[in-house]
Amino acid sequence: MSTQDLNMNRPAGVRRDEAGRVIELEVKLPNLREVKMPDLKDVKAPEVNLEPARRAAEKALLIGVGATVLLARGVASLVENAARAGEEAAERPGSITQRIVRAMRSEGPAAPDVQPRMRVPVVPIAGYDVLSAEEIEGRLDVLSAEQLRTLREYEARNKNREAVLTAIDRRLSA
Repeated sequence: MSTQDLNMNRPAGVRRDEAGRVIELEVKLPNLREVKMPDLKDVKAPEVNLEPARRAAEKALLIGVGATVLLARGVASLVENAARAGEEAAERPGSITQRIVRAMRSEGPAAPDVQPRMRVPVVPIAGYDVLSAEEIEGRLDVLSAEQLRTLREYEARNKNREAVLTAIDRRLSA
């Protein structure tokens, strides 16, 4: 296509202001029925050798498999060596090992079951401690009953805001 084809010197439908700047331009697009598209049968895609990419992908997969196998072997070996070291320590115990072995083999009363006394709740609203009561109330609709109970317990132990507790109770009873 040449500049004559585009009529670059004086395109039709151009209006200019006093300084010669284009203020309006009319562009005529060709009719799509008149545009000749190449026949796709004549278009030949370039040949691409995908073998290097296939080899690289295979190597990456094999590295992953190999790392997993080595890790599994290492863990198995670690467990076997730890068991052997424990048996050897029990046969020739030092002072600390003697106390541990005596405690394991003692026929005395069993130790009582100890339940954890500290429960750390996970507050289901991000940034909860810095939110106002109104902001918290606006976020309660998406919480499950369990999350609401956790939140109520947390609020009662910390800021103990009546408006928040009432809003949680309302949602729990709905």
